[in-house]
Amino acid sequence: MRLNIRPPRINVPVKSSFWKQLGMMVLGTTISLMFTVTVAAILDAKHRAADRRLTSMMVISAIGDNSEVLQGFFEMTGHSDSVAQWLLSRPVEELEMLPEDELEALVEKGLAMFAANYDDTYEKIFSNNYGTWKNLRNRKFIGTVGICFALMRNSAEQMNQWSDDCERLCIAIRTHPDDYPGINYPSRCLRNPEIRYALQQLNRHRYLVSY
Repeated sequence: MRLNIRPPRINVPVKSSFWKQLGMMVLGTTISLMFTVTVAAILDAKHRAADRRLTSMMVISAIGDNSEVLQGFFEMTGHSDSVAQWLLSRPVEELEMLPEDELEALVEKGLAMFAANYDDTYEKIFSNNYGTWKNLRNRKFIGTVGICFALMRNSAEQMNQWSDDCERLCIAIRTHPDDYPGINYPSRCLRNPEIRYALQQLNRHRYLVSY
């Protein structure tokens, strides 16, 4: 005897299952992508923060090094400035009565030539790198550093130019003494208007450095 058994029909919603699986895949991919982007953004923010700190420290260190050079000039020329002002306050005729070697020592002290070895390496990197400005994101800091670099560079350039001018004048007086009035080398220097102007400028340069 054969039994007529038919299994019940099972309706499998093929389309519904496909879209459900596809939706889960898309959702999983989206979550994974968002997680990856978020982690990358956090790491990038930390990297930029570290770069900002490193850049700031390098810039401040460069400013400190150059300020020490200027401080050295200020300290070294303190006595020279006093001597220069004293020489300018006395009549040349009176100073010519001093022994020549003593007067020459005073003149050389008043014209104390000092070269400022200003290092502009970090200034160039800082001033010409838009990426650095963009990363720092602090306009006040950027502006302050720019002004500081400019003031230090200008002071160093003026001091070096002053020193070069003094040296040029002294060499000219020693080389062609007959072209300058005076009984000896130091008196010729003190009678020269350019030398006297240079003696006056030493005080001005020291004031700018202190500023």
